[in-house]
Amino acid sequence: MRIQNRLLLAQLAPLVPLLITGLMAVAALWTMTRSVQQARAFQLRRMVTAAEAVGTFREEYALLERFAETGDTRYLDEAKLRSTRMHGTLSTLDQGDTLGRLLDEYEDIAGLDGTTGGRIESQAAARAVVQDLEARHRDFRVDVQDDLLQVARTGRTTGAFIIFMVGVVIVLGGWVSYTLAKDLSEAVRELERGTTALAAGDYAYRIELGRNDEFGQLATAFDDMAKRIAVLDRMKIDFFANVSHDLKTPLTSMSEAADLMAEEVAGPLTEDQERLVKILQSDVARLRGLVGNVLDLSRLGATQAELVPGDVGASTRVVLRDLELLAAQRNVRLEADIEEDLPRVVTNRGMIEQVLMNLVGNALKFSPDGGRVLVEVTMLENTELVRASEHGVLVAVTDQGPGIPMDVRKRIFERFYQVPGQERGGTGLGLYICREIVQTHGGRIWVEDELGGGSRFCFTLVPQKGLA
Repeated sequence: MRIQNRLLLAQLAPLVPLLITGLMAVAALWTMTRSVQQARAFQLRRMVTAAEAVGTFREEYALLERFAETGDTRYLDEAKLRSTRMHGTLSTLDQGDTLGRLLDEYEDIAGLDGTTGGRIESQAAARAVVQDLEARHRDFRVDVQDDLLQVARTGRTTGAFIIFMVGVVIVLGGWVSYTLAKDLSEAVRELERGTTALAAGDYAYRIELGRNDEFGQLATAFDDMAKRIAVLDRMKIDFFANVSHDLKTPLTSMSEAADLMAEEVAGPLTEDQERLVKILQSDVARLRGLVGNVLDLSRLGATQAELVPGDVGASTRVVLRDLELLAAQRNVRLEADIEEDLPRVVTNRGMIEQVLMNLVGNALKFSPDGGRVLVEVTMLENTELVRASEHGVLVAVTDQGPGIPMDVRKRIFERFYQVPGQERGGTGLGLYICREIVQTHGGRIWVEDELGGGSRFCFTLVPQKGLA
């Protein structure tokens, strides 16, 4: 199923039962309301009719009493009209059998046919009719109350059903949303792992989702892209390695020839010729450095660095010993502050020595005559820089050069970038190589301002526990 359809399903799945519940609730409420209205109207009509029947009978009783006292037939005629109305009312109330019989008995005794009955007997019969009517009136009122109670019970049942269905909708919607979110998040995490691996240079990583939706198509496209990038990366590495190797031989010959010419082995040189030979020597040295950097880059990409527990303090002492002569030639004091009992860290000794060589070499190059370069190797406390539960190592190289402007600090570790106005014949690859090596070791590299002028390049190495 496509992602778009899954999202639509996730939105509609809770709505369908909710819509059904709403319709059922509306129907139940409508039925309940209609039942209430019908029950109230019907029973109230019966109650009113019963009350009217009591009044009509009392009028008939009074008229018959007048007739019995006076013998005036006008009272008898009026009583007959009331009797007709009473019988009609009893048929309306569906109470004609019992009440009709009691009414007929009273009317026979009271003399509705024109004869005069017994007064006491007629009063007793009238009392029986009134009592029965009042009892019916009470029954009708009880029926109204029963209907209202039934409606209330129906309302409570409907409310409970609605609450139950709302709970079902919430559970169903939550389950559908959770299932869909879990499915999508797993796919996203796998894609994230794939992109992270690709960014780290692991072009052999493949994303296996086993699905035919957009994520599956994206995973397939990602795998195809990784394969093509792996081929291109291999071609790039091979190209740089071959070109750099092929350039070393003619450069060596050019360097030796320039040195021989500078030593006037082939004969004395004029002033202009000496200037041209010096330019040639400088350019050859620059080309040799560029070729060496390109070879370093090709080696970084071609092989996986072998990382083992090591002593970065010992590597630092080796590099400083090798650079003592260069520091003396540039009239720069090369000092070191290396803590004792440093923790062992994850390292490839050759690569770390190359980082130190680049950073200290740059510091010597940019420090003024009579300046100072300080190399510090200290234990780094557990911080965000290390991301480990143990101590790492911080290496800092401080110079007294012109410093790095704030607006270009993020770019100095890019390939071929050089600070404007500070070009000293370099290739712009040294700091980039340092960054790649440090990141390969799981560390971080950055630059800071030094109080009083100059720069302070720092990098970290993770503790031995971080070794996979």
